[in-house]
Amino acid sequence: MKNLLLLLLCCSFFLTTFSQRVITGTITDERTGEGLLGVNVKLKNASSGTVTDISGFFSLEIPNENEILEITFVGYEKKEILVSSLISPVNIQLKESTIGLDQVVITGSRRKEKLLDSPAPISVVTAAQIRNNIPLNLFKNIEQTPGVDIIPVGIVGGNVVTRGFNNIFSGSLFTAVDNRIGSVPSLRVNAFQLIPTSTDDIERIEIVKGPASALYGPNAASGVVHIITKSPLDMKEKFKTRASLTGGLERKVLKGDVWHAGKMHKKVGYKISANYFQGDDWTYDDPAEPDSIFIMLPTSEGSDTIRGPIFNQRDNQIRSYSVDSRFDFRINKDLEIILSSGFRNGSNVEMTGLGASQVINWKYYYAQARLIWKELFAQVYTNFSESGDTYLLRSGNRVVDNSKFIVTQLQHSYKPVAQLRFAYGIDAFLTRPDTKNTLNGRYENDDNINELGIYLQGDYDVSKKISLVGAVRADYHNFVDNIFFSPRAAFVYKPAERHTLRATYNRAFDSPGSTNLSLDVLQGHIPVSHIPIKAAGNRNGFNYNYANNPFMDGSPLMTQYLSTFAGSASLDPDIYSPQNYIHLNDPNLNNVVWDKIKDLVADEFNQALVDAGSPLAGLASLLINYVVPQSIDSVDNVVKSLNLTSFSFEETVDPAALQRIAPLRNAITQTYEIGYKGMLFNRLMLTVDLYRMDKKRFISPITLVSPNVFLNPATLEQQIAAHITQRIYGADPNDPSDNINLFGITPERLVELLDQHPELGNNDGRADDEFIRIFTGAGEQLPFGSITPVENQDGEMILTYSNIGDVTVYGMDIGATFFITEDIKVGGAYSWMNKDTIRVEGAQFGYISLNAPRHKLALNASYYHEKIGLEAGLRWRWQQGFQANSGVYVGRVDAYSVMDLNITYNLHFSKNTEVSLSIQNLIGNKFQPFPGAPAIGRLTMLRVLHEF
Repeated sequence: MKNLLLLLLCCSFFLTTFSQRVITGTITDERTGEGLLGVNVKLKNASSGTVTDISGFFSLEIPNENEILEITFVGYEKKEILVSSLISPVNIQLKESTIGLDQVVITGSRRKEKLLDSPAPISVVTAAQIRNNIPLNLFKNIEQTPGVDIIPVGIVGGNVVTRGFNNIFSGSLFTAVDNRIGSVPSLRVNAFQLIPTSTDDIERIEIVKGPASALYGPNAASGVVHIITKSPLDMKEKFKTRASLTGGLERKVLKGDVWHAGKMHKKVGYKISANYFQGDDWTYDDPAEPDSIFIMLPTSEGSDTIRGPIFNQRDNQIRSYSVDSRFDFRINKDLEIILSSGFRNGSNVEMTGLGASQVINWKYYYAQARLIWKELFAQVYTNFSESGDTYLLRSGNRVVDNSKFIVTQLQHSYKPVAQLRFAYGIDAFLTRPDTKNTLNGRYENDDNINELGIYLQGDYDVSKKISLVGAVRADYHNFVDNIFFSPRAAFVYKPAERHTLRATYNRAFDSPGSTNLSLDVLQGHIPVSHIPIKAAGNRNGFNYNYANNPFMDGSPLMTQYLSTFAGSASLDPDIYSPQNYIHLNDPNLNNVVWDKIKDLVADEFNQALVDAGSPLAGLASLLINYVVPQSIDSVDNVVKSLNLTSFSFEETVDPAALQRIAPLRNAITQTYEIGYKGMLFNRLMLTVDLYRMDKKRFISPITLVSPNVFLNPATLEQQIAAHITQRIYGADPNDPSDNINLFGITPERLVELLDQHPELGNNDGRADDEFIRIFTGAGEQLPFGSITPVENQDGEMILTYSNIGDVTVYGMDIGATFFITEDIKVGGAYSWMNKDTIRVEGAQFGYISLNAPRHKLALNASYYHEKIGLEAGLRWRWQQGFQANSGVYVGRVDAYSVMDLNITYNLHFSKNTEVSLSIQNLIGNKFQPFPGAPAIGRLTMLRVLHEF
């Protein structure tokens, strides 16, 4: 028996030994033939293996002939070989991989091309990069892209451009979803939170930095963001469903997503997604929003009160839900028809150029049909908007927007010879505003915009390494004179397979939209003086009123102003009325204003007496009329501009510098650029873009063009100082018998009541300086008129748009990704512009702002372990501070940095279930990304996703 067991053991040993074999060989570069050091060689399902030495040699023991040899090396394509097909020694060649550079993109040239061949600076964010993130808004997916500028204004809201010139309520970035413009109709704002596309549905996001009007037409001067979704016919499975639930305690976030796709036939597929979201947004208190308001509905004949007065408190809870659907019909290899539609309903606080609006049940719809037949692409789509019960928080005015945006596009490609290819097409953009007089007011029946464009692009391959690209586009706009031409030229050089150099020139434009041309809405009033402020579109220009100057030497013409105080009973009604323009420095109106200031100060001083418990309360008006002069004939005026963020008057304006504002025209952007994209050292993917950007006729943000008139505090002090001192202390301040004694009010009593008052006094033992300071301060704080254009209707100050200045900006964008291993990579992005503000005559406060930092930096690291189902990413971004100026929001944005952490884990007991943790702003230091925006803190969320 023992001998039998021994024999069996020996047989087992020999069988095992001879069934194993050792594979040896060399792994080399397919192009150069050189041996590769550090190549990973292992069996496919094994955890251990070996690596090649300095000459590329390896040796590996193989237990089974049916095993598969897996060879991986960063920068080279993965290779799998059946062991039974190998005879030692082997020579295995690896081909260099482009690791993303061979992606096919469509946005740069509106046709399919390799990313490396595109003449445009394109970045791509893939579905794999999006997967390890829990974005509550679509732009969160592209914030690490070089050259992209984002102003987050809450959990879901934000404004996105490339290479600066951002704005609150911005629409300058051409944003598309599956070739459909995604902005809100009429308003032309990129409200990403209203796009019904689900994150689970995104295949990739292509970002073109810089101008793209040669192919896309109007409003592509700031670049293109194109969100491309998945086709259900490209799935491996017949049916697939993904459902997820996301929650976060800090902002009470609750989000549910369902995505389902199926193939009813190999030629027919469908997909549908649904989303629900709620959460508490970050809060901000706007000093310009009154405590109570009437909800008003502007009409063609005035305004109707809907309800009120109501307590004007922001509702910061965000609520939204959406449905999106698509049907694909792939009739044959040459013919495909795609039908899609979507809907979203949202409620939140939205920042606009006129101040924040309380968005209540704003609805956004779209319907789209596409046809692809060989080289022909045709589509028609419509975007709809219904604004629900939305109203402006500063004025209470309802916002009604039932507008439509209708687009028809046709494009064809033609290749007469192998080296030459043409793409040409025609676009029609029809904007049909419908605001029921709430936004477009007097223009309501004359605000339709028709834009037509035709374009041609040619690509010529001079050789395998050199390509030339040229394009030209012509656009017509029914409110802008002359046809606008947008040329494009590019030189593309590929010195090697994984390296591309290019030089490009683009001329692009921003056309004025419905808001720029037809806005007509009351924005609010200045406190105390009650001067109304109106936002008005600029289609015909604005003119100031000038007249001969009877009061001072110098220029024969003088800017005139309107004043609500001109209706005083003490003035000649034939000369003075709120509808008549008045000369600056007019002593008659200055004296009317002086009487008003005395009344205001008397009320304030009387309150000081009441606070002090003085029995003299009620005598303030009598005292003040005794102490101060009755008239101020020698006082002149100063002109200041109102900061609509703080409602303070900050900059002194030269009235002689106020010139006619011309009607809006297309803004022009010309860009000269050189760039590199490629792979270095088999591990480093690098992009570098250097550019010069010339902007002409830049369309300003909505800007207050009606500065206010004040009494000059310097000359006012000169006239009243001696009079006040003499009245309080007499001709001889040291003679008590010559001092004031009005109903028992003595200088000592005034010192006690005023000089020692905790808020009004300075405790210097005198009371005349307090009186002087109070009256000159009151003069500085009381705007009693405005230098407003003659196009006003009821004396309003005007907020409008204008073409201002010629601007030149130099910049650089750098993006890099380093592959440490196949599973570990680090990356970074750096962008620089030589300016963040530009002094321009005619701009509000004397400058325009790019509303973007000069320097910004982003770093990221990610790790993915497929076998254990773990993926982790850490993202950090920093930006320099800058001076901001957009609509009613003006001020300084301080530098800030943010770190985000994302972890995703596939449960081992349920391979189709993953749990994700996202911590945005990990450190938790709050930052304010823009004046008027809430300070943003930490946001922690947990998501559970299951795929069926």
